[in-house]
Amino acid sequence: MKNSELNTYKHESQISANIEDVKNALKDILKLNPTRFLHNEKDLNDMLMTYSFGEVKCAYIVTLQKIDDNTTKIIIDCSERYGGLDISVASLQSYVIEFLNILSARLNGADDTTMLTVMKNNNSDSILTSCSVYIIIIAIIATILILLF
Repeated sequence: MKNSELNTYKHESQISANIEDVKNALKDILKLNPTRFLHNEKDLNDMLMTYSFGEVKCAYIVTLQKIDDNTTKIIIDCSERYGGLDISVASLQSYVIEFLNILSARLNGADDTTMLTVMKNNNSDSILTSCSVYIIIIAIIATILILLF
């Protein structure tokens, strides 16, 4: 049975890049793979520099803060989705690291084709894996119902 509290992981670091470059790289990533990084335009707030989006199993809130002209503080709050499967803090941490790898590639000038490869290589928990888990659960439930009736 699922715990009533969601597991969360918070990451803070400074990036040697202008805040506008970080913001644009973040938005490029979301546009480049909208089926992986699910978002709504209303959840991307340039005024507050806060961006909310999610993957199949977790949700992100990314906040950007300008330190100086060439340094940006990035705060990433990652949590499992309410009503989903239990996800360990270690898994959430790995999702954040994967996202930072993707962001770093874009900030270092990776083109769209390279970015798609970077995203594929930094996806330890693909949607296919998630769907497989749900299919197995549904199959088990169906088997139990068949045996009961």
